[in-house]
Amino acid sequence: DKLMLGAMNTKEEVGFYTYAERITQIPNTLILALDSVIMPRMSNLLAKKDSDTAVFLMDNVMMFAMLMAAAMSFGLAAVGPTFAPWFYGAEFSRCGLFIVMLSPIIIFKGWAGALRTQYIIPAKKDRIYIISLTSGAIINFILIPKIEGIGAVIGTIVAELTVCSIQFFMVRKEVHVTEYIKNGISFCLIGFVMYIVISNIRNVFDIPLVIMGVQVILGSIIYMLLAVLYMIKIKKNPTLVNEVLKLLHIKKKFEMK
Repeated sequence: DKLMLGAMNTKEEVGFYTYAERITQIPNTLILALDSVIMPRMSNLLAKKDSDTAVFLMDNVMMFAMLMAAAMSFGLAAVGPTFAPWFYGAEFSRCGLFIVMLSPIIIFKGWAGALRTQYIIPAKKDRIYIISLTSGAIINFILIPKIEGIGAVIGTIVAELTVCSIQFFMVRKEVHVTEYIKNGISFCLIGFVMYIVISNIRNVFDIPLVIMGVQVILGSIIYMLLAVLYMIKIKKNPTLVNEVLKLLHIKKKFEMK
């Protein structure tokens, strides 16, 4: 995307896009770091044919990845317009627009990355990985039109969506894809509610650091409360909630229903 964008437009546009993309890569690095840690255990479970434990672990890792991806995507979209000019300088305000537009790739890359590291690679289904990645590269090459950095954004988003969709489609008969998608959509709806609330805070305060601080704190509270209610009351699967409570040394424990 950056190579093609550079061939079509100015260096300034490449710079705006590159800085915005770097910011959106940070959340995926955090999500994939956990996936990489758990991947050897998943590989071991699949090698031992311990399918029950493998499915339980994968279900919870996928829920965590979807929860975190939606939170970071919508949170970054809300903070981006204020963060870019504050962090890079006023002349980089266009980066804020690119950050907002690129934020969906956090969801697609987070979901696809979790599925890839927790099942596709441990199960030695490299063909699926190669097909999806190659398809995404081709889509990106085709769809970057000559409309400056916006074209690169569109191409990147569609490419990442293609990679994610192909991977989920090709393993639909082997893992709980339908449940994963339901969880993902639910967390995205929760993220959208958070986005609507905290994006309007820009109209209340004038100091960028204060705006972002309030957005992060309030957004975290809103998102986590709604996510916890979803996992406990709707999904009736409080495993992740119990793990967090354990880390915080809180003895409260919710039971599976």
